[in-house]
Amino acid sequence: MSPTSADRSWPCDVTDDPALGRVLAEAAAALGPVDALVWCAGTPVMGRTLEVPMPAAREAFATSFWAMQSAVRALVPGMITRGGGAILVVLSIAALRAVPHEAYYGAAKAAATRWLECLAHEVQGQGVAVKMLFPGFVDTGFLERGGFWGMGGPPRVRGSGLSAEDVARAACDLLEGPASRRVLGWRERGIVLADRALPGCTIAS
Repeated sequence: MSPTSADRSWPCDVTDDPALGRVLAEAAAALGPVDALVWCAGTPVMGRTLEVPMPAAREAFATSFWAMQSAVRALVPGMITRGGGAILVVLSIAALRAVPHEAYYGAAKAAATRWLECLAHEVQGQGVAVKMLFPGFVDTGFLERGGFWGMGGPPRVRGSGLSAEDVARAACDLLEGPASRRVLGWRERGIVLADRALPGCTIAS
């Protein structure tokens, strides 16, 4: 895309497949073929696992999994035809480990992770890089916009307390470098390493 991409926007409900398809087509028509997709979308569904209403549970998957794969499916074939491109999806440490009160959010991110891992194997050698970023808690007001079924309010701040700017910088570094995935946050990296060494022994509170 051109350097003026940041000055243009096409807002839409990403869970509306026809609307998302139109936006992607309009962006490509105005700015040229899409050579990189950064997907950073999610729905803050929090609460005791058995008390979260099913519409909210489905919404978590609608945003973090189904909408994401729709966007990727729309763009990757063109990238393959042109001989290159990159997909970067911002996920969550909740995709890698159990976080109480985040069952549906974490499950949706975990489903996206496995789907992207499969895609990465299938497009290997076709010029398309598939990359995943796993941040911990990011201080954006995201949690405050969610529902908290069976809970008194947003959970306390956990992890390294990242900012949106931290995530943006990490995404740019990941896109430009050779790595395919990164856990963001010193505490989060330590937790993931501990989980690998002692599976099942550490659960976030």
